[in-house]
Amino acid sequence: MTMSHAVTETAERLYRLLVESGGSAPRDVLLDGGSPAGAAPFSEADLDALVSLHLVSVEPGTGLVSVLNPRLALTASVARRAAEISRLHAESEQVREGIESLQEVYDSLGGFDDQPQAVERTSDLQVIRSLLSDAGQNCVSEVLTAQPEALQESAVADSRPRDLALLQRGVRMRTIYPHTVLSSPAVQRHFSIMQAAGSEIRTASGIIERVVIFDRKVAFLADRTDPGGGAVIIREPAVVEYLYQSLEQTWRLATPFVYTRVGYGETIDDIKAGILRLMAAGAKDEVVAKRMNMSTRTCRRHISEILAELGADSRFQAGMLAGRLGWIDTSWTEGGRQDIAV
Repeated sequence: MTMSHAVTETAERLYRLLVESGGSAPRDVLLDGGSPAGAAPFSEADLDALVSLHLVSVEPGTGLVSVLNPRLALTASVARRAAEISRLHAESEQVREGIESLQEVYDSLGGFDDQPQAVERTSDLQVIRSLLSDAGQNCVSEVLTAQPEALQESAVADSRPRDLALLQRGVRMRTIYPHTVLSSPAVQRHFSIMQAAGSEIRTASGIIERVVIFDRKVAFLADRTDPGGGAVIIREPAVVEYLYQSLEQTWRLATPFVYTRVGYGETIDDIKAGILRLMAAGAKDEVVAKRMNMSTRTCRRHISEILAELGADSRFQAGMLAGRLGWIDTSWTEGGRQDIAV
C-alpha cells in the first residue's frame, strides 16, 4: 500500500529554506537547528513527506538534500495514485466476479429472491459491522438501543463517529445501560460527550440482552447461542415492534443519565434493591454479580455495606429484613428461598 503525505506548514518551510540555500543542504544541518529561531523545528517526518512526494531527493552517501521541480513531482504523484486506483479497481472486479459466481450457486437452492430475509443469523463480525453501518446510513428517524454492559474503549472509538454523524443528521438516539456502568469515569465521560451532542441516555437496574433497533424496521440481537459472539438480524415487522415496545417500557422506567464524573448517583438505591432481591432468593455472590452486571469484588463490597446498614448477620437475613421493612418486594420468591441458576 502506498503512503500519502500532506505538505505541512513545517515541510513547506523546509522546502523554501532549501531553495533559499541554493537548492541543497546537508541533511544533518537541516534537522539540527536548520529551522529559524522561534519556529517549529524540522523533523524526519517533514523530510520524509517531501521525499515521498518527490519534492526533494536525499543522496545516499553524503546525505545531501536537494530540491526537485514541483511540476515533475506532481506528475509522478498523480501517476502513482492512478496506478493504485487501477490496482484497486482490478481487485474489486475480481471480488465482484467471484461473489456473483457464488450467487448463482446459492440461487440454485431455489425459493430465494433479492429481498432480505425476515430473520438472519451470522457469526461473521465483519458482516455484522457492515450491516450495522448500512442500517445506520439508511436510518432517518430513530435508533433505540439496550446495552447490557459498557462498550470497550476500542468499540467506543469505532462507534462514536458514526453515532455523532447520525445525530448531526437529526436522527434521535436513545440508549439504555445498566446502572452499574456509571462506576467508570471513562464511561461517564463518553456519556457526557454523547449527551452534549444530543444523544439521550438512561440507566436501569436490569438490562439482559444487547438490542439495537433502527427506525422500528430492523433489529439486531446478540446471538447467545453462538459462542463466537454472532448476531440475529430481524426484519419481521411484528417481532421488531414487539422488541421496540419492550425497550420503550424499559426506557420509561429508566433513570436519565446525570454526569457525576464517578459514582452511581441517584441510581445507587436501585442497585442495592436489585442485590437485596437476589440475596433474599438465596443467590450466591457470583450469581448476584453476574445478574447485576458488576464484578464479584464490587458486588461483595455492596453486600458488606448492606449487611452493616441492616445490622444483619447473613446475606439471606439481610434480604428477609429488607423485605419486612418494605425496602423490596419479596412476593416473587413465593414466601421462601429459591435457588437461582447461573
